[in-house]
Amino acid sequence: EDPDPSRRELYRGALNVLLDAFRLYGPESVVGSYNGGKDAVVIMHLMRAAMARFSADSGQLFRPNLIYFTHPKEFPEVEQL
Repeated sequence: EDPDPSRRELYRGALNVLLDAFRLYGPESVVGSYNGGKDAVVIMHLMRAAMARFSADSGQLFRPNLIYFTHPKEFPEVEQL
């Protein structure tokens, strides 16, 4: 857990937005875009955390939906993964 209370509130807010989306649209209809970059990794982990909470609350197991896009001129750091 992050020791900074302001960041903790940001994480909580992001998780609540995702939980609201899962409740409103259904977990199968929410899709994250993933390209291996740092921002995408953060979104992926937030989606995983929110989906774990949603699954626990609903009593059903759901997995986050992510779509992976490639680009011919990708950053070298992404290609090393």
